[in-house]
Amino acid sequence: MCKKQKYLLALFIICLLLLALCSCGKPPKTYTVQLEGRTFTVDTEQSTITCGIDTYKYDLSKYGFPYKLRIYYPNGATYWWEQNKNSGFGGWSDDYIEGAYVGGDVLTRVLEYGFPEDNSERLIPCFFLLLLGCVHILAPIGVWACYFGMYREGEPPDGELIGIRILGGLIILGTAAWFWGYL
Repeated sequence: MCKKQKYLLALFIICLLLLALCSCGKPPKTYTVQLEGRTFTVDTEQSTITCGIDTYKYDLSKYGFPYKLRIYYPNGATYWWEQNKNSGFGGWSDDYIEGAYVGGDVLTRVLEYGFPEDNSERLIPCFFLLLLGCVHILAPIGVWACYFGMYREGEPPDGELIGIRILGGLIILGTAAWFWGYL
């Protein structure tokens, strides 16, 4: 492989990694959730949840887990909730009337439908998978030797080296898809 081809291959790998990073999603501006037979529309820019004729305002500390949430009802009552990774707690203001509006727990679940996944536990495996994919692309002869051993005489066939590089690209794309929640 000549020097120009190696530079193009390295550029291709960088582009693949940048495309994977570009898929970092922001929360959608609005989304709709069907829950308990009702339709809820969440507007993340205006920080509102609409169900029928009622509109609920909310303050959210962070769009994802963990978070602190405060919901303001049309009559002035409030509901608050704090969620950690595995547990949460919350409550209502004194002027909250149960059954007058949609419950705070339901509105909390509606908001959570739009939260991005927590991918922190996938970080280390994804790093090693990306490293494996890059090794497949940049050093196919070494990978070929690991797969088949050096018991064969001579150099590996070009078709096998191309296949190893394609496999490396598929590993990178599959890892990115898994990390961002497409798989």
